[in-house]
Amino acid sequence: MSSRKRILAALLGAAIISTSFTACNSGTANTDSTISKEQTPKGGYVETEITPPNVTGNPLGLWVNTDGSIDYWAENASSPTGNGLYHSTDNGATWQQVDLNWVNDLKAGLLKLAVTGSGNYFAVTQGSSLFEVWKVNKGEKPVKIPVSGLEDAAKGGRILTPIKLQAIGEDSFLLEYMTMSAEPQPGGSDTGVTVKSPGAESKNSSSNSALEPGSSSSEETRKSGTAYFSYSAKDGSVSSDQFKQVMGIYNVKGELVKVMDNLPDIRACATNEQALFMMDYSGKIQASEISTGNLLSQYASNAEIKDMNTAFTVDKDGNAYLASNSGIQRIASGGSLAETVLEGSMYSIGTPTASVKHICNAKDGSFLLACESSNNTGKLYRYVYDETISVSPDNTLTVWSLKESPTVRAAIPVFQKKNKNFRVNYEVALTKEATAAGTQDVLRSLVTELLAGKGPDVLILDGLDYQSYKQQGLLGDISKQMDVSGLYQSVIKPFQGSDGLYVLPTRFSLPLLFGKKSGLDTLNSLKDLVAAIEKAPQPKQVAMNSQDYNKAFPEAERSAFSFEDLRDAFDFFYNVSEPTIINDGKGIQTDALRQLLDAVKTVSDKYELVKPNTQTEEVKIGVAASNSNGFVVIKKSLMDYSMEHTLYGSNNFTALDVMRFIISSGSIGEPDVKLMPGLCQGVYYPSAMAGVNAKSSKQKEALAFIASMLSDEVQSFTLGDGLPVTQSGMKLIIDTYNKENEKNAFYGGATTKIPPLKMDINSLISQVSTPVTIDTAMADIIFKSAERYCKGEISIEDAIKAISSETEIILAEKK
Repeated sequence: MSSRKRILAALLGAAIISTSFTACNSGTANTDSTISKEQTPKGGYVETEITPPNVTGNPLGLWVNTDGSIDYWAENASSPTGNGLYHSTDNGATWQQVDLNWVNDLKAGLLKLAVTGSGNYFAVTQGSSLFEVWKVNKGEKPVKIPVSGLEDAAKGGRILTPIKLQAIGEDSFLLEYMTMSAEPQPGGSDTGVTVKSPGAESKNSSSNSALEPGSSSSEETRKSGTAYFSYSAKDGSVSSDQFKQVMGIYNVKGELVKVMDNLPDIRACATNEQALFMMDYSGKIQASEISTGNLLSQYASNAEIKDMNTAFTVDKDGNAYLASNSGIQRIASGGSLAETVLEGSMYSIGTPTASVKHICNAKDGSFLLACESSNNTGKLYRYVYDETISVSPDNTLTVWSLKESPTVRAAIPVFQKKNKNFRVNYEVALTKEATAAGTQDVLRSLVTELLAGKGPDVLILDGLDYQSYKQQGLLGDISKQMDVSGLYQSVIKPFQGSDGLYVLPTRFSLPLLFGKKSGLDTLNSLKDLVAAIEKAPQPKQVAMNSQDYNKAFPEAERSAFSFEDLRDAFDFFYNVSEPTIINDGKGIQTDALRQLLDAVKTVSDKYELVKPNTQTEEVKIGVAASNSNGFVVIKKSLMDYSMEHTLYGSNNFTALDVMRFIISSGSIGEPDVKLMPGLCQGVYYPSAMAGVNAKSSKQKEALAFIASMLSDEVQSFTLGDGLPVTQSGMKLIIDTYNKENEKNAFYGGATTKIPPLKMDINSLISQVSTPVTIDTAMADIIFKSAERYCKGEISIEDAIKAISSETEIILAEKK
């Protein structure tokens, strides 16, 4: 049976770095220094912040009217309505607040607002039992629109929630809302997570807003029309909620003009004078005639877009513009290619901590972008094209990485702010999954360039044999030019030598065990882990989509750990043992390898891991970061622990939000923790490892870029690639974590207060001493023989011989 994925991802708002600077338009800069000044590319966008004064709340809406004026709707705690509408007639140079007192007169909360383009607007407010839709014309009292079908949809106690409101001229609007009905069911103990849609796979889908159990991902419900969500609360009650998505075009009389059921997964809408444009979650764009709602094929386009979190607008000709962290992309009307108009990495929107919520085309050809930050503040930017801007190819700094690095992305705007005359050219060698042979081709080409005195200025060494690069003299000494005293010394010490510091990890993560201190104190080696597994019962096989999964097991019935399959168990031991098993100078250490194979075999036999996998779903759980767009992957074994099915949990600790997940998911509170023991002690996983090309002519700028990676603007955010290596960044992350927890948590049937962090993260970090960067090719070879040994196909001696033989060539190449 094919595996099914279930994803729970509550992505919070992100933080942006605010500034005003200039940058080139798009494309990869030519670094050939022989290009004449006449050939130097010119033209680029200038960014200016135009947020209304003293308005710091999250953006709720952004519109450009037919006369060129701008309306900006944002949260405003000081306003009686909790939000404010602001109007500008000079491209954001000055603003006037629009009177929304009519909302107070109605004694209702303003939920949705849509400007028509002529200074009038449609609005949705919270009524006594249902939400209500209004048409509000300038200087007139609001007129209630009796929307067809609302009262019927609310029958039986169903709850109606508005999702989208889009003005379509003065006389019609698009409305999307969700209906929910709840039916109590028996049983349950703790918070569970299950989504089922008729005819669809069981899963939790991610969205760009925070989700709670009890709420449904809009993507999931749009795809199926109806979704079911069940969760069991801590008081033992269980709810089963049925959701239905309704979307249609209505006129000002409230009459339904067209049911929009032919596009079930709309992400964003926009209008021009000709049509209503709708974009789905894959980037496909379709348009409907305003008067009838019928599809207009001439405007349809299907282009590959860069980011899921994308704002959307169209111009008068039907050309679409999409804005995200990557920048602004243009899709010609009816086209299938997305053209980059503005490169996001050059501006405040480019950091992964930014979240672009709205985009508009101004009358003068400039772009307006509204962004949301993690601390619940918003920024409004204007981008004006200046054809006189030029950046010399000599002033291009090239940063290279094998795969995408969120820390590099976050550092680019920070560097650009301080180095306005430089442009960063970020080259990601592998944008998609590549074969081992393809990866080796890329690495050979890189080494050839570096040996020839060429190549990138800054190297991100994740996935590379950085020791070899250092030995060949390809990396420069960082320590002579950079103060590293504010970094965690235990993390960087293994990289420092008497001859200098050539590789600098800017992030890292910790393999941690979670449990009661009395039990954790007995786990100090690989043998201890195996003994604990043998002593405790076998794990109970309970599907995550069953109500029984939400019940805590008696402690005497809990297994020590849980594993999804044999590879999961192998990685559990191998990832904290590799340096002892593989000695680059001496090859495979057979005694250590034997211990690993015996441990994997013991667990395999105890947990029956070589039996056909009856698990019908592959579990990946994404936990939202408390201070950015990033999220943290949680293993099912940790989920099992948090639900009190196992005595211990384990997870790669990349963010404090792992702890938030454990506390929010069950009733165990904050557990004790310790570094994962194995054949190695003090293991940690360095990441975003930076180095400087020893032959680069831009040594100063290369070091400045690494300094940007270490800045508080980058290190104080959780980006998904590890903990901050700076002590100041960690302090800021802890402060943010505690402040967010004072407000609320995002898991459980109700808001859960989480106490300040108890774990001493600094003490754990001081214990690390062994950096491990897993060689996946070697791990795959070892696992192949380990699996055959566990299945009884070969003896342990044959497994050791096979592994030694197959790894001999790889190890020889490293010498």
